[in-house]
Amino acid sequence: MAKAITTIDRLQLSEEEQHLRDLEEIKTLLVEHKDTLKEFLHMLGEINKRGGLEMAASLFSEGDRVLDVLVKAVDKPEAASILKNGLLMLGTLGKLNVSGLGPLMHKLNGVISIAAKISRAESSAVQLIKGNAMSSKGWLIAAAGASLAGMAYMAKKPDQ
Repeated sequence: MAKAITTIDRLQLSEEEQHLRDLEEIKTLLVEHKDTLKEFLHMLGEINKRGGLEMAASLFSEGDRVLDVLVKAVDKPEAASILKNGLLMLGTLGKLNVSGLGPLMHKLNGVISIAAKISRAESSAVQLIKGNAMSSKGWLIAAAGASLAGMAYMAKKPDQ
């Protein structure tokens, strides 16, 4: 009668056999992801051309000082407000009907072009009254007036 098997001995690979299996696995992965690796290496080369790798290495070598500056910057009350407002803006953008904004943006661009024409006009009423070039305050008044006039015009004109 045979003895009962109480232990199972796993097949142990030698270091050389394990090394060959690992190389074969890496070779297979390289072939499968050849295009991705090419794109990644191209991107890495571009980052290196612009000094990005050097900058990243410097950031890591001065990690404690960089982290200290970041913590002090984030610790300010303005930073919390910026983060909160940024998140609120992103949430609002998600709710925005972008397709409905097209006609409004077209009309707004028209108003801006009218304001630019008024600011470039050499014989505007403000220049005639003042007798000199329009100041920045005068340009703002002219732009605000053109904007209000444009908005009034848009309110009366039906959409085409």
